[in-house]
Amino acid sequence: MPIRRRRGFTLLEVLAAVLVMAVIFTALAGAAFRGIRLEADTARRLEASLLADARMAQVESQIRSGALPPIGVEEQEVGEFVVTLEIQPLVLPEELTNALAGEENGAAAGSPNLLIPERNESGVLREIRVTVAWPDGLDTRQTERVTYGIDFEALTPALKDLGLVEEEALEATLAAGDADP
Repeated sequence: MPIRRRRGFTLLEVLAAVLVMAVIFTALAGAAFRGIRLEADTARRLEASLLADARMAQVESQIRSGALPPIGVEEQEVGEFVVTLEIQPLVLPEELTNALAGEENGAAAGSPNLLIPERNESGVLREIRVTVAWPDGLDTRQTERVTYGIDFEALTPALKDLGLVEEEALEATLAAGDADP
């Protein structure tokens, strides 16, 4: 009897090939899903960063014009994002305030210092914090920008009182600051 040659695959070989392809396609689909999710997260982070940078640029523009926003918290919603502007007096660490007020730096004890606010005053330094938050499933994600500013309205009388600058020179300096773009 002649020997018959096999043509095609057995059922077992076909099932093994389908199983291997199913495992490969499942892994590829999972990777594609993770990629899409990461792309969406990156897009939200980028948009939040741009919102924070834009809000910080507005505040810095106000500072350059000599109009520091008032102390407090301001919130606004932009689409799915919540943009928070928080301005508060800058509280220097106790070690630094002690060093600034002490005799180590050549100042007489008890002499006025513009960086250290007196009681019931907020001083001239401000911490400016912009936070952009957005929902991410059950969590809330956020990005934050922090800068520091000087309250020139509070600084001007203090400089005049201390006699550190003449009124005309101070006005010329502030006017030159207003002329900057």
